[in-house]
Amino acid sequence: MRGECVLRPADWTHRKPAALLACLAIKRRLTKDQAIDLFWPDNDLHSGANKLYRTLHELRQTLNKFLGPGSAELVLSFEDGILFWMNLSG
Repeated sequence: MRGECVLRPADWTHRKPAALLACLAIKRRLTKDQAIDLFWPDNDLHSGANKLYRTLHELRQTLNKFLGPGSAELVLSFEDGILFWMNLSG
């Protein structure tokens, strides 16, 4: 959410990016391995990592499209194999 803009289910092309965003909003941080185990439990680490990176790409694109350019960088960070949710409200 940025200002009064809210992402609706119809704004998402796939469910996994929205689910990943919801998970990060609740947990605040998630390791790459945790995300793979949670969203792709039947995949090996390499395959799961590829799916995670594609999901993150789609998540960033959706945030930037509907909330404005640069929105993804304001709320998400992926550093050293850890995903972070950055709370903008303080």
